[in-house]
Amino acid sequence: NIISSPLRLHMAEAETSTDSQKLLSKQIKKCGRDTDKAFELLKDALDPSAIHFNSAMNICKRAGDRNKALTIFDSMKERNVKPNIKCFLKAIHLCAKKPPLYQKAIELVGYMEECGIPVHPNCISPAISACGHAGQMEPVWELLRLLEADKRINDPNGRVGCFKAAISACEMCG
Repeated sequence: NIISSPLRLHMAEAETSTDSQKLLSKQIKKCGRDTDKAFELLKDALDPSAIHFNSAMNICKRAGDRNKALTIFDSMKERNVKPNIKCFLKAIHLCAKKPPLYQKAIELVGYMEECGIPVHPNCISPAISACGHAGQMEPVWELLRLLEADKRINDPNGRVGCFKAAISACEMCG
């Protein structure tokens, strides 16, 4: 099932890339940890795709610059580029890092729904963790309800991971 496999979805997008998009991908990947260069390449690109934004977010993640990675994610909307599941995964996982950005994680889950992307357990679990680290249990219950309401993803192991994250959140919150 292509919906349950973020990597396969990402690969399918890469196969339909134009030559200029493939060149941009190579240029971004060569940035190493230079987040400013990756950001500039994206800004100057005529037709960037979600794959390019994801690559630039990877550069920021490697450089330890969570804020720049989230800024790059947010700039997709400004450029009318629809994020793919891998972009959402990366952004929400970054929100779960300490200090947690639980409100941003919840916002991203909502935007995921807005984009028509099924609520994937691999995105819900780190959002739940971010809430737990922030001492916020009410959003945890909302995220679990959202996960249970969306039946498009058949991933029992992912759901188990979400429930484990919820149990950890309960333990953190006391």
